[in-house]
Amino acid sequence: MAKKIEFFTKKKIGFYKEGDSVPLYANKVGPFHNPKTQTRTDVRLARNRRAGVKDKKEAFGEETGWKYIHGDVFRFPKHKSLFAASLGSGTQLFTLTIFIFMLSLVGALSPYNRGALFTALVVIHALTSGIAGYTASSFYCQLEGKNWVRNLLLTGGLFCGPLFLTFCFLYTVAIAYSATAALPFGTIVVIVLIWTLVTSPLLVLGGIAGKNSKAEFQAPV
Repeated sequence: MAKKIEFFTKKKIGFYKEGDSVPLYANKVGPFHNPKTQTRTDVRLARNRRAGVKDKKEAFGEETGWKYIHGDVFRFPKHKSLFAASLGSGTQLFTLTIFIFMLSLVGALSPYNRGALFTALVVIHALTSGIAGYTASSFYCQLEGKNWVRNLLLTGGLFCGPLFLTFCFLYTVAIAYSATAALPFGTIVVIVLIWTLVTSPLLVLGGIAGKNSKAEFQAPV
């Protein structure tokens, strides 16, 4: 059966059917009130709810969806340095994961040889620190950031800082309980030297290259 909308007037009660013109006014709806000062718009009854919403949008000129929010979607974040540092560290970790998978596929690494896996993680992480510096610094400059040196420091400590604190806590617990899982002191010195002499310089070089890339932020349309 056709949908009907009941309306009341001073004289009779009637129904609007599909396809009938329904008078809509700026302040009140229906034929009961019809002052000359109000604007009248005739809208035909839709066959379904979705079509009715579409007809109302076309009748009243309502803008929703992408047209309504396109000016705010690509607004620069408030904490630009943290956002760029997270992007740089994430890119480095993603590259590290790809290299580990590739070495495992060619048979260079074995899950049963934990020492080789640990060594590969440390070396590859040190060598890919330039990727983190370049990505973070380049994107930070695209976001119109000014203090790129602080951004590099944040990029270098965003992942290594919490990792170092966790390692110190676990190492202290292992020493307190005389556990065999504690790393030798010589291994710790080697890791610190790698981070100081390899990771940090590559991070700075990548940051300088990213700052001088002069890439402009291009939002997708």
